[in-house]
Amino acid sequence: MPSAALLLPKRHESPLPEESRPDPDTVAVRGPRRPLGGPSRLSVVCRRRRDSILFRLSGNLDIYTVPRFVRQIEFFDPAADQLLVDLAGLRLLDSAGICALVSLRNRTHRAGRRFGLVGAGPRMLRLLGYAGLDTACTFGEDRTTVAALPGV
Repeated sequence: MPSAALLLPKRHESPLPEESRPDPDTVAVRGPRRPLGGPSRLSVVCRRRRDSILFRLSGNLDIYTVPRFVRQIEFFDPAADQLLVDLAGLRLLDSAGICALVSLRNRTHRAGRRFGLVGAGPRMLRLLGYAGLDTACTFGEDRTTVAALPGV
């Protein structure tokens, strides 16, 4: 049987001069990781018309921006107003963003209303279909189209 010394990996020699090598007893601590390309940004613009409210999103609806989105929409009552979300300006929608949309859809459904999504392109529609929102929501090109559909 080989000795234990033969099974240990060889020590890597640093190409740095001895004085510029980090102290082996020092541990580097990193802060929380940021998404590639810098922090995520989301803009939410709210437009009210008669009995509907349109939330126009632009940027990223992801794990970093969902809390802000939820804080901005939680004060609107889906029983009083039809809630619509314009997705045309979204660059990124991750699982946390989908979860926020599903939660909003569930709120409107409990209030006896349908949830409307506006401006979703083909890729976004496919993604929302994977999440089951294609049959649970009303889709349209613009606010008037969605508001005119039955069940809204």
